[in-house]
Amino acid sequence: MVHIPCNVGGTERKLRLSLGAVMLGVSALFPMPKPLRWATAAAGTIGLVTGFIDFCPVNQLTGRNTCMAPHHPHE
Repeated sequence: MVHIPCNVGGTERKLRLSLGAVMLGVSALFPMPKPLRWATAAAGTIGLVTGFIDFCPVNQLTGRNTCMAPHHPHE
C-alpha cells in the first residue's frame, strides 16, 4: 500500500469538496463553450479528489500543510 501524507485538512478539505461538487454541477448543467466545460469539470474533479485523499501535490511543492494530524487520517 502506498502511503500518501496528509497536507489538506479541516476547512480546506471541506472547501475543496464543496467547490469541486459545485464546479462539476455547473459544468454539467449550464450551457458554456466546450473548452470551458472541460476546464470546469477538470477543476471540479481535482478539487474532489484532493479533498477525498487529503493530499494536494501543489501544497507539497509550495510547502503548505493545513493538515493537523501527524498521519493520514484514513489509515
